[in-house]
Amino acid sequence: MSRLMGALLLASLCLSTASAQTPEKCQAQLQHFTVPGVDESRTLFSPRAFSVRGKPVKLPDRLLFSDKGIEVYANTYPDGRDSFENQIRAGGVGVLMIYQSEAVRQAVIKELRETNALPPPGFGALPDNLKYVEVHFYTDTLLPANLFAEKWHITRINYYQPSACRNVFQNDVHATLGNAYPSSVDEVAYTDEIKAVRLPITNPLWARALQAMLAWTKECIELTDKRGTDLSKP
Repeated sequence: MSRLMGALLLASLCLSTASAQTPEKCQAQLQHFTVPGVDESRTLFSPRAFSVRGKPVKLPDRLLFSDKGIEVYANTYPDGRDSFENQIRAGGVGVLMIYQSEAVRQAVIKELRETNALPPPGFGALPDNLKYVEVHFYTDTLLPANLFAEKWHITRINYYQPSACRNVFQNDVHATLGNAYPSSVDEVAYTDEIKAVRLPITNPLWARALQAMLAWTKECIELTDKRGTDLSKP
């Protein structure tokens, strides 16, 4: 097969992928995005996910709070490989913020543009498709003795578009025969993890999200770590 034929076949496959992801589905998720379930194979958030002394225990609701068109969800959860407290000590905690209000969503996009936080055109994600953000927090002290008496900072912020919007032709990647970008780019913008990102928690929404997540974490630790929870059962 010649290079030209191979390139044409690649372009055809990409176009086929593009047609499978309709603008209507993307627009629907931009209007309202539903957070996917976590570890659905184990139904982690079902009443049967954990048992304490043979009795089922349900973890608290993953939605931490909703305020002015922004939904904030717990994005770090017990996975059964270690105690939840040790998991948090080693890896910190994360939250998802969903911009369900169109006015809020447009304001975030505008802010990213004005602060030059967006990647240049051609990297596969259209800023206009931004719908949610992942914020990751970590303690100021490495492996702290008391998680809930610690000071925290932000180590990572990732901005995303919904899965129905992930498409190289629907977004800003140029549809040339020589384009080798994948068809599943979802990040719109992000902080540079290579550099030691250590952002202070100055935004009131970030601060509230952290406190809500820590309260959720503490409740989960009481349920899964402190009362002899059996994590081996599905």
